[in-house]
Amino acid sequence: MGQSVSTEAEAVSAAAPLARKQKSKPVVTAINVYPIKSCAEIGVDSASVTSFGFEGDRRFQVVTRLNGDGEWVYCTPRNKACERLFHVKTSLGEDGKLRLSSKHAKGKFVLDIANVETKLKCSVMGDEEHEVLDYGDDVARWLQKATMIANCRLVGMGSEFKRTMQVNADQGEALPSLDLPVSFADEAPFLLCSEESLADLNQRLTAEEKK
Repeated sequence: MGQSVSTEAEAVSAAAPLARKQKSKPVVTAINVYPIKSCAEIGVDSASVTSFGFEGDRRFQVVTRLNGDGEWVYCTPRNKACERLFHVKTSLGEDGKLRLSSKHAKGKFVLDIANVETKLKCSVMGDEEHEVLDYGDDVARWLQKATMIANCRLVGMGSEFKRTMQVNADQGEALPSLDLPVSFADEAPFLLCSEESLADLNQRLTAEEKK
């Protein structure tokens, strides 16, 4: 299954030599996984590391069809019409079932993710199309009620799913190597941020709301 990371572990980064020089060490204070991309997070004490990122992180994604009958594209709360995705809470149990709940939907939905045979092709973050698993009409109807996203479907990574990291055109930073796998995450298997940066972001968001 690979290595495991916990909130007690020291963070390893390119800044490690500088941290040693300053006699201070960065520490992992929280680990969050997002089973469904763009839905609510799950805080965990530890997580197993795989080539795609943390186990169970961004393995599923909500997609919709352009104009109702066009290509399948990913849904993101950056689009105001999809902001209810934030309110979908998830849990992925050892029994192989994905549980969904939302304040905008009645009751929980329990999805058995095993033995899915239906597939479709969709884009991830606007890149080329990938073949993914389609989890059916029942969960799609539940998600449509919970999110108000028309024609949406829940899809997931199959055993043959292959997507690799791409250079961010806005940043232009080189990749450490070619053909690095990535799940439905935006750019990389792991996303790291500091508590200070989050505090700064929240302060600016609060200030923006008061304008």
